[in-house]
Amino acid sequence: MTSLKIIFGSLIFIFLTLYFVEEHLKINIRKNAQYYYRESLYATGLRKRPENEGFVGMIVNIVKGVFKIMTNVTGIVNFLYRFVSGVLNIIGGMALTISLGIWAFMQSLLELGIFIIYVVEFILTHGFCLVKLIFTAPSCLFWFLLETIGKIIYLVPMAIISGFKLIGVDLKPLEKAFWLLMERLDRIIYGSAGFHIIHFPKWVRDMCYNCQRLKMSAVGEQFDRFSEKFYERLPRDAAPGISLLNKGYKDLMAALNFALGIFG
Repeated sequence: MTSLKIIFGSLIFIFLTLYFVEEHLKINIRKNAQYYYRESLYATGLRKRPENEGFVGMIVNIVKGVFKIMTNVTGIVNFLYRFVSGVLNIIGGMALTISLGIWAFMQSLLELGIFIIYVVEFILTHGFCLVKLIFTAPSCLFWFLLETIGKIIYLVPMAIISGFKLIGVDLKPLEKAFWLLMERLDRIIYGSAGFHIIHFPKWVRDMCYNCQRLKMSAVGEQFDRFSEKFYERLPRDAAPGISLLNKGYKDLMAALNFALGIFG
């Protein structure tokens, strides 16, 4: 019984002492006890110390990184080499890419400008021809009808040629020779008598058929020229510079990754 009284009295004394020290002397005993308790756990390895965050954590990581660098001479030499090599290769690659590719790039811009002009001309000339056709259609109706009748009549010899082809006789060379003969005869008659025998008069062709316009094939060929300069020649000419750029980028990234590994 006496032992219990001693223990109980001791606990009350300790409690009152702690209360007096914390309230009147402003010493946070519980907080200090918790701090030293955690430190003892960290020191013995029973608990892992949490990572520092913010500015303090950054300073700690930098200090650790500097220590690692000082103990890794090979690593720092490799870091400096890759960093300097990466920067120089990037600068040299940019200069080389520009110097080698500038001519092809300027030619590409020129071809692109010509292509745009072709597109505008194609739209304007075809629009003009459409307006001309609308206004001349009533006057040309007779000639359009005459042309249609001629094509219908020509279906007869075409059917004969196709029939002979079925039995193995090709009359296409004969047809071609016939029209070559008619063209020569037409030029002879026009030169001597002043009229055509297989073509409409020139005034009819100028009014109803002839309309100067840019062909779609010309627009397509100009686009091909631009594509060849921009998508083929430009990358081919600038390839050495681009290769040097890629090498510099890889060296620089390797150096930065090493630094992140040291300070991270």
